[in-house]
Amino acid sequence: MKTLLLAVTGMSPQVITETLWAIHHEQGAWPAEIQLITTSEGGKRAIDGLLTQGHLQRLCHEIGRPLPLFDASRIHVVTGAEDLPVDDARSREDHEALADFIMSKVAELANDDALQIHASLAGGRKTMTYYFGYAMSLFGRDQDCLTHVLISEGYENLEDFYYPSANQAPVTSRDGRKLETAAAEVVLADIPFVRLSDSLSPDMRDLARSISFRQLVILLNMAAHPNQIRVELNVGEQTLTVFKRGRPDALTHIKLASKPTFALMWVLVQAHMDGDHSLQRRNLDSQGNEVPDRGMALMLLEKLYPMCGQTIPAGCVQLEAQVETLQDYAELNDANFLRTLQTLSGGVTSNWLTPQISNIRKALRNALPDPLAALLSPALMTMTSDGQLEDASKKDLNPSYRFRLSPDQFVINDI
Repeated sequence: MKTLLLAVTGMSPQVITETLWAIHHEQGAWPAEIQLITTSEGGKRAIDGLLTQGHLQRLCHEIGRPLPLFDASRIHVVTGAEDLPVDDARSREDHEALADFIMSKVAELANDDALQIHASLAGGRKTMTYYFGYAMSLFGRDQDCLTHVLISEGYENLEDFYYPSANQAPVTSRDGRKLETAAAEVVLADIPFVRLSDSLSPDMRDLARSISFRQLVILLNMAAHPNQIRVELNVGEQTLTVFKRGRPDALTHIKLASKPTFALMWVLVQAHMDGDHSLQRRNLDSQGNEVPDRGMALMLLEKLYPMCGQTIPAGCVQLEAQVETLQDYAELNDANFLRTLQTLSGGVTSNWLTPQISNIRKALRNALPDPLAALLSPALMTMTSDGQLEDASKKDLNPSYRFRLSPDQFVINDI
């Protein structure tokens, strides 16, 4: 497995050679490549110190290690609020951009299962290291590690000190003392971190590259505060939009796979808002046998008509007749939709309903952290004696589909 040394740096590119020295002496995995996340000034200093002055090549030659791949293309300069390179992150807007940039880069690199990331927190401003460490918690995997390099007193942040070289002339400390470089102690401190990546689907990792760090953190935190969630169903776009109550900006838009899947979500949300407990996984007769649910099929068709740009003909109330009037549209536009219509013509059964529920849950899990996706997913629930909804247990004979959010947390935007 290839090892990448990924570091945030500021004005001290020395942290790279110091970290490499420590990796060598502590017999860690030697990186095949180095990448930096830094400011434009930090990038210039890295090129000058590590490449132009040759400290990186000199270190590798002295300790007998192969030179990792490193050049200007592997230095990622943060862009600010106006999409220009950041010289030094001092404004609030620059720090927001810094967080987004770091999260996106870590998410991108952690998407490669053949890559081991050795993340170094030794350089950069305090907020850079915070965002970097948090990004590693979000996306770091079992094979990844997080470290900080510790340097003995007097040698920190000296422009002329890059590693404890036996061949380098003494350096001058900040208080004017002459220090032998070989006498410096460099220790690699392993930093344990909580890995949350298992709660993020591959699609969620991709989403992290297009939304802000702030938005992602809000999504992750919202599951612990479900009363803050607001969900809008946008019928024209067939999407679910997630908001935090009190904030006008959308956190994410979720596209459902097909018209029937969205129509089912619409039906279930409408029933939840209306306090309707009739939508069950199986419609059973008095003998406990499943009977196709024609009422649910009519509810679905009522939603499918406007989604297809159609209106229910006057006096067309029978299930079979409504299916027939939509068949011409389906034959011209969507073969899968046509098959769904043929299925619905006999009424909804669990053989159709269960996979559709799974499609909804999958779409939500792909776009949201798992705990939040569970709150937005339809669930089999029952009413308690005090009028509260709770998840159904195995002893409940035929619970209905409802949601774990309160009805007033949903909004339906019709066409």
